[in-house]
Amino acid sequence: MLDRLAETFSLSEEELRELLPSGKQTVFYSRVGWTGTYVAKAGLGNLTLILPHYRSWSARFSTKSFTN
Repeated sequence: MLDRLAETFSLSEEELRELLPSGKQTVFYSRVGWTGTYVAKAGLGNLTLILPHYRSWSARFSTKSFTN
């Protein structure tokens, strides 16, 4: 699913690897996480449905693995 999002928005490998100022997480990873939060708060869905894919995908594009 995350690969499809990246493809839909035509994100380059460089954009997918761009880190937040903290250097601990990619911008893309962060934005997907926040999107899931707001989707859940609106009662429109739940990020846990894509979380297994989110974890495996994030391991490829973050400096640290998703551990929670």
